[in-house]
Amino acid sequence: MRCLSVLVSFLLVAVLGTATPSGAQPSQDVQLRGMIQAVDCDAQELTLAGPSGTVVLRSALATVVRIDGGLASLCALEPFVGAPATVSVLPVGGQFVIAQLDASAPAAAPAPPQAAPYAPPPGPAPAIVGAVLGTVQFGGRVFLLVQAAGGALYRYPYYGPYYRAYYGPTYRPYAGPYRYAPAYTYGPYRRCPDGTRSQWCR
Repeated sequence: MRCLSVLVSFLLVAVLGTATPSGAQPSQDVQLRGMIQAVDCDAQELTLAGPSGTVVLRSALATVVRIDGGLASLCALEPFVGAPATVSVLPVGGQFVIAQLDASAPAAAPAPPQAAPYAPPPGPAPAIVGAVLGTVQFGGRVFLLVQAAGGALYRYPYYGPYYRAYYGPTYRPYAGPYRYAPAYTYGPYRRCPDGTRSQWCR
């Protein structure tokens, strides 16, 4: 709250100021830069977060809103929470009203890397022995995480033809404590880190 009072006081001094020695009046608008924190369509208000705190600004009929240069309404900013914005405000009736707002769409998140094509090992799918905990991602592929009676964890392939072999309508993504635990993973015969050759390596 103290940051908001300091910001409002700063804005009042900056906007109202005093006349310059030459008698010219100072500019009546103030420019703010920050991130859009909230948009309230019903109240026609925008919350802007800046380096010195947050401030709530009201919209008016004459408010101009631009998103990436195109004209828009204040309500069109709802999906742009977190986007950078530059706002020109004017004092009107003891409040600061948005004269113009320029917002930029936040940069799109990079697409997740595509998994390399993988040919499943030849032969039939191994029988599941144990309780299926759910599905997990490992090495860019989906596996069924299974806990055997002795407590050991196994990852059964759940992609390609194995998906049809193991499909169960109750299998959901597993987010429990064993999600990243070491587990035996099924695959083609290979040399495992312990030096043995097997289809189940840990």
